[in-house]
Amino acid sequence: MANVRRPTATSTTLLTWFGTDGILRRLLRSPSESSEASLANSAQARKRARQAARRRARNASHRSTVRTYIKRVVTAIDAEDRAAALAAWQAAVPVIDKMAGKGILHRNKAARHKRRLAARIRALPGGTEAQVSEAPATADEAP
Repeated sequence: MANVRRPTATSTTLLTWFGTDGILRRLLRSPSESSEASLANSAQARKRARQAARRRARNASHRSTVRTYIKRVVTAIDAEDRAAALAAWQAAVPVIDKMAGKGILHRNKAARHKRRLAARIRALPGGTEAQVSEAPATADEAP
């Protein structure tokens, strides 16, 4: 019995043992593959699942962009650089407004972010109050 060669269980041999759709295949999937697995049974439901995945990825990217712009303002405020904070705030406001218009952020949350950032910039030493209180003109406000 000592001379009997036992097969080693590699992933390819196990896949052939259990089949391509077997339990082991599901266990060996990466997390990104398993999250894309859809329970949709109709073509329409599969298409809606694909669309939802694309929208979720796009929305995550947009949310990340907003957070990045806000972080730039906060970083400049923490460094107590009023000019840089004001420039970052003026760059962030149109982005925040655009994402609120797309529904990525609720409009009240967008207003709250802008208001709190502006208040923190106003509290910095130097400069005039009018610089922050006037929101930069966006393309939507053109006559």
